[in-house]
Amino acid sequence: MELNKVAIIGMGPSGITAAIYLKRSGITPVCFEQNDIGGKLNILKEIENYPGYIGDGKGLSEKFIEQIKHFDIDVKKEAVQSINKNPDNTFTIKTDAGSYLFQAVIIATGIREKPFKVPGSEAYFENGISRCAECDANFHKNRPVAVIGNSQEAIKDTIYLASICSPVYLINSTSEYKANQEEVEKLKALSNVTIYNPYKIVGSSGQRLISKLVIENVETKEQKTLDVEGLFIFLGATPMTEFLGYMDILDEKGNIAVDEHMKTRVDGLFAIGDIRNAVLRQVITAVSDGGVAAVSARNYLNSLKK
Repeated sequence: MELNKVAIIGMGPSGITAAIYLKRSGITPVCFEQNDIGGKLNILKEIENYPGYIGDGKGLSEKFIEQIKHFDIDVKKEAVQSINKNPDNTFTIKTDAGSYLFQAVIIATGIREKPFKVPGSEAYFENGISRCAECDANFHKNRPVAVIGNSQEAIKDTIYLASICSPVYLINSTSEYKANQEEVEKLKALSNVTIYNPYKIVGSSGQRLISKLVIENVETKEQKTLDVEGLFIFLGATPMTEFLGYMDILDEKGNIAVDEHMKTRVDGLFAIGDIRNAVLRQVITAVSDGGVAAVSARNYLNSLKK
């Protein structure tokens, strides 16, 4: 089996950046992406916090793809099924099409968000529905929005949204919270936040943008209609790490733990983007991760020559 230098698994913004940096430094990576290049960029409705670009995610993805083509970087449309570290410190990657051997690997597979279909959202093409408060809160400044979820992330992001949007409605399908009590009390103290629990979403409507949300009490079946211009969904996400097998590189939340150089606990294995233990999950941080990992991988390859 031919020994290759670096594999990049996943071609969202972080993987794309790593590929560009490696290729420009004289290292041709082997890239794997079973879905569309650009990842979640392709479904983002609008971006205005990435320097130098305002528009939809698809447009930014197309610009990234242009650079991939410019540097003649090949992307294999194969699904990675397993990755193993060999006794000689190389890595074997198995895909649905074959097996490959590498000196180093960069993982950039991202996270899989828990699916949730908002009833009635097809009427307005899901415009106004988001899973990222940091990305989209400013689009609804001083306007009414709703949040669904009861996790620590949901509570923290509701508090953040309340500093920009008003009013804010939190919809919780139970009467409990998967968050620490201090954050919950902080949320309850906000005058522009109304909490509905135990409620679930049973309908919505709008023309070009969501405008009304119908919620129902899980116990009494009482329904309420909320006027909103945005809905934020925080129902959890799972890092896409199934192919790692028994590699001990995950933190307590299931994310891949890395240091500031994007190194995991396994020499020669790096992780970037949403899949790692990141503080902020944005296009700009993913791009930064990619650049750092490429330099770290190059340095690792150089260390093998000594």
